[in-house]
Amino acid sequence: MPRLFLILLIIVLLYYLFRLAVRYIFPFLVKYFIGKSQIYDNTRENRYEQRHRRKEGDVNIDYKPEEDKKKSGSGRKNKDDSGEYVDYEEL
Repeated sequence: MPRLFLILLIIVLLYYLFRLAVRYIFPFLVKYFIGKSQIYDNTRENRYEQRHRRKEGDVNIDYKPEEDKKKSGSGRKNKDDSGEYVDYEEL
């Protein structure tokens, strides 16, 4: 009988310790990690902006399309690559 009482007492104590931890420690840890991740994201964003900052008017071309090696008889690219014509009608 005293052993059962001791086990129940330990379970109740663990339950209340868990409730205290969830109420006070868990929110503190969440705020800490969110604040840390915000600082990390801000510094990462600032580093990206510093690397990619350009003077006004500068032009940088990051993509150059490959020229089509197979040309059709008219000297233009294949019609598949040229896109689709959409008729515009003003309302």
